[in-house]
Amino acid sequence: VLLKLNDTSRSRLEELSSYLRERKSVIYLLKTIGTYDFEFEVMTRTGEEFYTLLRELRQDFAGNIREYSVVTMSDEPKYEHLAL
Repeated sequence: VLLKLNDTSRSRLEELSSYLRERKSVIYLLKTIGTYDFEFEVMTRTGEEFYTLLRELRQDFAGNIREYSVVTMSDEPKYEHLAL
């Protein structure tokens, strides 16, 4: 999930990070540079579980989330290092 935020101050980002760390399905957090301000990865068993998390996040941070985008992956290929 990619987020555009209204307030990217250290305290607001820490509040968001703490909130997401409490969710079992959140597996990765990242402060980004560029179009989006923050990214997090979620691993859920169902789409309903994912959208419940997203709905709660949007309600709890309604004043700070300006926009979001969702990138869905059904599986992740394994990459192996190639020695050159």
